[in-house]
Amino acid sequence: MIKEIYILNKGGIGLFYQNFSDKIEGDEQLAASLFNVIQTFAETYLNEEVRSIVADNDKLLFFQGDSFSIIIRTDMNSKLDEKSKKLKALRDEFFKRYHKNLKYNITDISIYDDFEETIRNIFKIEKKPKHRSSELLQQFFGIPIKKINLKKLIHSL
Repeated sequence: MIKEIYILNKGGIGLFYQNFSDKIEGDEQLAASLFNVIQTFAETYLNEEVRSIVADNDKLLFFQGDSFSIIIRTDMNSKLDEKSKKLKALRDEFFKRYHKNLKYNITDISIYDDFEETIRNIFKIEKKPKHRSSELLQQFFGIPIKKINLKKLIHSL
């Protein structure tokens, strides 16, 4: 079972997040930054790519593209792995739909919210996800969804 999906740009900013579990796990932007640090460390100091991290109950699957990364948290019983056709389909569809945004480093993350339906179709997930990235930012900072601009958000902190 897929629990969470993160998509981040090369700078470590979480562009897209979906929580498919029944509980809020935490700060997805903080998690995205941590994943970026792990990937950067492995590339810089180990000259390797992180493909998965396994814990007692969960596993994290990493896919690194040229302009974005996908991290999927699943339970240990999931048959999904980093070589999965579904993961490749997710990567290809995200790139096809958003390559211009990625190229110009557009950080208005609300434009990625409509990717939810694609994820549900690829992975055959019936349950509607609980939280979208921009909704969580709106709740936390009180910024209207259509006007979330990460550059302004970061400068306001």
